[in-house]
Amino acid sequence: MQMKAFAAKIVDSLRPSRLRRNMRHNWPYLALFVVVVIPLLWMALAIAVRGHMFSFTGGAPTPDELKIFLTFIGGGLATAVTMFGALLTRTHNARERRRMQLEAVLKAFDYMPKRPADRISGALSAMVMLGQKQVALRVLEAAWKRGEVDSEAATWVLGQIMREDLDSDAFDREYLDPSAVEEASALLLIHADELTDRSRELTYSFPGDMDTNWQRQLPRGAKNNVLKASARVLLSQNRQWWSPKGRMPSFPTRVWLDCINHEYDPVIRSSAAVLLKALRSCFPEAEVAGAPELAQKVDVALQSQKALSRHEEVPEGYTVLAQQILKKFNADTAWQQEAGYRFSLSISS
Repeated sequence: MQMKAFAAKIVDSLRPSRLRRNMRHNWPYLALFVVVVIPLLWMALAIAVRGHMFSFTGGAPTPDELKIFLTFIGGGLATAVTMFGALLTRTHNARERRRMQLEAVLKAFDYMPKRPADRISGALSAMVMLGQKQVALRVLEAAWKRGEVDSEAATWVLGQIMREDLDSDAFDREYLDPSAVEEASALLLIHADELTDRSRELTYSFPGDMDTNWQRQLPRGAKNNVLKASARVLLSQNRQWWSPKGRMPSFPTRVWLDCINHEYDPVIRSSAAVLLKALRSCFPEAEVAGAPELAQKVDVALQSQKALSRHEEVPEGYTVLAQQILKKFNADTAWQQEAGYRFSLSISS
């Protein structure tokens, strides 16, 4: 049983995603081995061979040869030990920093305002900025369900969790935690219907800059959740709310277009094309709000065979969302039937 568990751990560690994650977190040790250890071993072997230390027919190495060899080995080992010690110190300091950050988060509760909403929003911000993303998700999930945190604060937290720390240097950078990102995107999808302000037209909340820019570095599950969440946000309000002047709404047009143009997963790309095709069918002659030139880019992207070549792999959930978009945004029944018919022909071809 223990052997099976050990073998399962070995197989899991060899998965491409796990290998990439391990290389990101442990690259200093890999660099030490490649840049220092391997060259030292190679040079030591070369010196030993040229000094006939492995020869059984020749004479013994001279004292000078042994002295040179031992000096080289001693210096190399000292260098390797020093660098390894520095890396261990860095690891210890990182763990100590995380411990102090967690203590700071806990102490921050004592200085929060008395109102629950203010305390929770402030605590969530502190947790995220100090790297305690899993803790922040636990608090956010319960608070959002009870209505103790607004959509702006919640989406800001989710946006911070689903982005890489690109502002810090590469040595101490925090990379995406796949499990935290998947959980954050799932939470976004659950509450997608609550991210618009019914009393104010075109007022909505969405994580970070994901309302205009597609994040292709996300795990595939998170991409699906974000794409579906953007469609659910669109469906949470009617045509008049999104398009008071009759123009095609900028959100989620921009992010879907960016997904079609830059996403490398053909299934995700085609799924975005299905959604955008449905929305464009509801505004066939209209400009995109705030960007008249964007309408032409949408048409070009949708006509691209690259974006529409693999509709057979689009999950059923996206075709359902597309039909809901057609139904929701076509006020005229006859036009709705015509647009739906043309849309079904376009995705089946």
